[in-house]
Amino acid sequence: MSERIETGAVESIVAVVTDQLGLPLLGRTNIKVKLWRVSDGRYLDWTDMTFRPGDDVVQLLGVMSEVNQEHSPGEYRRDLDTGEITNPAAGDTYEVTVLQDGANGASNLPQIGELRVGQWVDAAARKPYQVLQSFSYSTFLSELTGLLWVEHQDLVVTDPVSVSVKWYNASGAELFTMADLAPDAQGVFKVRRAPTSLDLNVSYYAIARVTLADGTTVTSGKGIFTVG
Repeated sequence: MSERIETGAVESIVAVVTDQLGLPLLGRTNIKVKLWRVSDGRYLDWTDMTFRPGDDVVQLLGVMSEVNQEHSPGEYRRDLDTGEITNPAAGDTYEVTVLQDGANGASNLPQIGELRVGQWVDAAARKPYQVLQSFSYSTFLSELTGLLWVEHQDLVVTDPVSVSVKWYNASGAELFTMADLAPDAQGVFKVRRAPTSLDLNVSYYAIARVTLADGTTVTSGKGIFTVG
């Protein structure tokens, strides 16, 4: 096992345990897991989820449970909630060892893996909200139409509350405001202004302000539009 997870996330530690014939080992209560961290060599004490020097640890091994004898024979699991660790180290690496506590038939243990917490995974999770905009202008109808939506972690936010869009000329003078208080089922706003007089071969830009369901706002600019 080699995994990267976000700080505070829950990671499932899973091992498939077999006997000397390669058959799933069932019904064992002594399949356990041990963790130590690379930054200082301390071990996780499962009694209170604190990393300590080895000699000070009360419970070095955490018991793993069978997943399902019928549908997942030989699979044992323990969920590690990194948010419960009392003294985490930022961007640390945990070495994971699954073993059998005493002789009782397991032939493919210990199994060793690595769990890396934070670093670029945290940065990806903090990817900001972003307003995306697309506009079209009909010179025949003198009508300006725009589609706007918010994305977060590469997904469209489906429940924004409202949007307000201010249009400016290339010199920064405010021209008008467009708004929508009801996005469609996919979270996309549609704004329309007619009649609107926009000059040909002239640049404009727009700044949108979207209010999200939790009351926060996301502001983003879009430019340059040239009607021609």
